[in-house]
Amino acid sequence: MSGSRESIRKQIGKRWAELKTQVALVPASRMDESGVVGPWSVKDIVGHITTWERATMQAISGYLPGQDIAALAWPDEDIDGFNMRTVEETKPTSLDELMADLDNIHNELLVFLDGLPDDALSVDDVVTRIRVGTFDHYGEHTASIRQWLVAGQPS
Repeated sequence: MSGSRESIRKQIGKRWAELKTQVALVPASRMDESGVVGPWSVKDIVGHITTWERATMQAISGYLPGQDIAALAWPDEDIDGFNMRTVEETKPTSLDELMADLDNIHNELLVFLDGLPDDALSVDDVVTRIRVGTFDHYGEHTASIRQWLVAGQPS
């Protein structure tokens, strides 16, 4: 499953653009409405995605020095608990701050990926962590936002 930097960047770019397009379709007045993913709003999802990008960079940074595959695992086995905690942590943050953070952390992620040694991208577990923390994750939430917007449209 290892991938080339170019193919990884292409997938990230494609799915990121789709996500940003969906988020841009949400009126500011609806960004705090719950129900997009369970009780989460689009604002919550924005903070959640940023958290996953940070966690991806941290995990790979932990892997690199000694190539310890265990560093790529999630910090706790309860992903739902991790997700709920991180969404609660971002709730007090303003939408403007979260949107700026979304772009800033994403740009940091791209720079981070560009700086990874080529041999790291030949490790399936590293590429899987990138895939799960970025483009698969963006796709999941793009679909959720799209469905939520369609469901909320008057007939």
